[in-house]
Amino acid sequence: MLAESKLLFCICVPVYKTKKYIRECIESVLNQSYQNFKLILVDDGSPDSSGAICEEFACTDRRIKVIHKKNMGLLAARDDAINYVQISAL
Repeated sequence: MLAESKLLFCICVPVYKTKKYIRECIESVLNQSYQNFKLILVDDGSPDSSGAICEEFACTDRRIKVIHKKNMGLLAARDDAINYVQISAL
């Protein structure tokens, strides 16, 4: 079994019209004591600056991946995140 320090997991966050609180959300994840994770942010075609805010964080932390998609809804955004994780694991 893997040692706890090597356990990697992904946090998937769908993003749509979240400019008021996406920065706080990302900072909360980054400030956790356990640091071995990937943060997948799926910009679901948000018309506000949410996607740009996500990119700002991704430029400074390699654990963050931003996926930009046409707006297809929450379930599609979640599926895109899961597909990314599955492909990355191969």
